[in-house]
Amino acid sequence: SGKTYTLISVYLQIVLKEPSRFRNILAITFTNKAANEIKQRVVSNLKILSAIEGGLVPVKFSHMVSSLQAATGLSIEGISENAAQVLSLILHNYGDFAVSTIDSFMHRIIRSFSFDLKLSMNFEVEMDTALLKGEAVDLLLASVGNDGFITDILVKFVQERAESDESWQIERDLMKFSDNLFSEDAIAVLPHLNDFTAEKLASVNRKLNKYITDFEEALKALAMQAMKLIENHGLDAGLFYQGDKGIFGYFRKISNGDIISASDPNTYVRKTIENGEWLSAIGKKSPEGNDVLAVADELTGYYRKMELIVVQKAGKYLLFRNLRSNLYPMAVLGELNQRLQQVKKDRNVVSIAEFNRIISSIVVNEPVPFIYERTGERFRNYLIDEFQDTSVLQWQNLMPLVENSLSHGGSNMIVGDGKQAIYRFRNG
Repeated sequence: SGKTYTLISVYLQIVLKEPSRFRNILAITFTNKAANEIKQRVVSNLKILSAIEGGLVPVKFSHMVSSLQAATGLSIEGISENAAQVLSLILHNYGDFAVSTIDSFMHRIIRSFSFDLKLSMNFEVEMDTALLKGEAVDLLLASVGNDGFITDILVKFVQERAESDESWQIERDLMKFSDNLFSEDAIAVLPHLNDFTAEKLASVNRKLNKYITDFEEALKALAMQAMKLIENHGLDAGLFYQGDKGIFGYFRKISNGDIISASDPNTYVRKTIENGEWLSAIGKKSPEGNDVLAVADELTGYYRKMELIVVQKAGKYLLFRNLRSNLYPMAVLGELNQRLQQVKKDRNVVSIAEFNRIISSIVVNEPVPFIYERTGERFRNYLIDEFQDTSVLQWQNLMPLVENSLSHGGSNMIVGDGKQAIYRFRNG
């Protein structure tokens, strides 16, 4: 669709107007291969433009030259002359030719301010997050049997996964689960994982269990009273509207402990209560149908009491169930995070996946982020390729630079194609 062509065209427009400006442009893309391609195409286009003689433009490049003329206001001779100057400057100052991946750029920022960010001056970059996760998991499993808290939370972690019909192979599960430590969505909660002490975990679990049990027992008691009333009158499901699918099944399920049904009664149940549809076809023809109608008001009363409990407490009940099911996994994640930090400290490494998180922690809290003070003064134009694969966090980190560029009259450009997005799973 011509995205990269357009980006390179904008790059050429800027440098042809003012050759020394090549030092003030940062082109960002996603992979080393793409960065090298952009460099190669910029240099090859400059070479072609600088070779134009006598204003004679090869037909193949006439469109590019005419668009550059329109954008820069230069003559063909002026374009050729400036292209030769830019090419010479780039080749003699290749280190200032700023076309890189976003990870390389963030690495350079972090390296420049490692002291301010409380990182070792000679830290190494670890590309393989799986290696770090594997070491953290090994350290955690080595504590089983020696550390009562870790043993307890891992046992409960495995039990909950087994009850959910998921794999109980702990090592593989922990490796997969530790992906959360590198997720952009988890950034806000990671600092709080250390709050999961044994005492706090037990306390929170007791409170959650009490609320959940009280809610379930209250509904179950009312449903059992309704079922007892039905049984005392010798009534069966076939007499009721829609049988087991209707009000009869509703009371029976809840009396047997299926509490989730109470939070969302189906249309048959609501039709019975709201429209008085109590009898099935059999019930309408049978004398026992009158017995159903005789207890209809009492059954409606039980339903209304249950409905009131659901309206007042079901939202918190569902929330607490979700919290309880994630309580021990979060404690496990907290222990994994501690082991991960220990591994990184021992090996003096920073994971490449953490670059954006480190920058974000500064950008969020600083109106004018100090880590950009040098970079922001150097670059005046930002050109971002493959924007569809740039994550939300990466974009938030780049915004102060783009804003600074705009405040100085700089121009910026992003190009992307949503149909080519392959990193949505990583918050692209």
